[in-house]
Amino acid sequence: MTRKKPYIQNNEIHQNEGVHLYITKTLRHGVNLFFYDLIAFLELAIVLVKKTGELHNDCFVHQQLRSDNILFSKRPKEPYQVSFTHPKDHDDNVYQDYLRRKKYVYKKSERPYLAPEQLGKIKHHIDHRTDLYALGVIFYELTTKTTPKIDMNHQAVLDFSLNKNIPCTITLIIEKLLSKYPEDRYQSYMGLLYDVEVSLEELKQTGRVPHFFPGQRDKPSQLVFGDYLYGREKEKRHIQMLLKTIDNDKSCFLLVSGYSGVGKTVLVENTILWSCKRHHFFI
Repeated sequence: MTRKKPYIQNNEIHQNEGVHLYITKTLRHGVNLFFYDLIAFLELAIVLVKKTGELHNDCFVHQQLRSDNILFSKRPKEPYQVSFTHPKDHDDNVYQDYLRRKKYVYKKSERPYLAPEQLGKIKHHIDHRTDLYALGVIFYELTTKTTPKIDMNHQAVLDFSLNKNIPCTITLIIEKLLSKYPEDRYQSYMGLLYDVEVSLEELKQTGRVPHFFPGQRDKPSQLVFGDYLYGREKEKRHIQMLLKTIDNDKSCFLLVSGYSGVGKTVLVENTILWSCKRHHFFI
C-alpha cells in the first residue's frame, strides 16, 4: 500500500477547484499582515493547526515548523507547510536518540522554534506535541513580531506588551503551547483547534474574545507512555554511585534483574542518560 505524500515541495504548482494558487511569500515576511488584524491571525492559526493535524493523523511529526517554512497565498488565503525533511521514528532508543539531538548542530534561525526535547534540554521523546510547541512560537511571532526568549531553565519568557490588542485568552493559549514539558502543552491538535475556532467565532459575533481557560476540551489523540520513573530512587542512586566509581578509573559490573515489563530498560537508560560523562560509552 502506497502512503500518500504528506508534504508539498517548494517547486510544486497546485490547482484547487480550478483556481490557480500563486504562493507569494513566506510567513516570516508577512508578519505585519497579521500583527494588526486579530481576525486574520485567528483564521491563519486555524489553517495552520488543521494542516499540522493532517500530518499527525498520518503519524508524521514535522520537527521543522517555523515561519520561513510556511508559504501562503492571498487567494485562497491558505498557508502551505514545506520542508518536511525529518519524519520521526517513535521506536528510537531513548539514549541514542538523545545523543543524536545533542550532537546535531542547528542553525541559529532554527533554534527559536525548537522545543526543549529537540535540543536535549529535557529527557523526552519527540512526538506530535513538539510540533505544537513550534506552532506556539509561530503564533507568538505573529502577535509580537519576535520570537520568545529562553531563560536559564529552558522555559520560554513571553512578553505580550509589544501588542496590547492581544486578548488574554490568546496569550493563555500561546503560553500553554510553549510549556517546557510536553505534558503541560496541548495533548492534541484537536484541543487547540477547538479553542482557536471558539475565539474566532466569538470575535466575529461579539467583537471580543471571551475569557476561558485553554485546553478544557483537549484530550490525548495518541497513546503516549511517559518517561517518568516512580519508586526507583534507591536503584537510581545505586547506579549513580557505580558511575562515580568508573570516574575513579575502577571497573564495576552491574546486573539488573526482574520480571518482564517492570521497567529495567527504562531505569538503566534514564539514569545513565543524565549521569554519565562524555567519556563514557553506553552499549
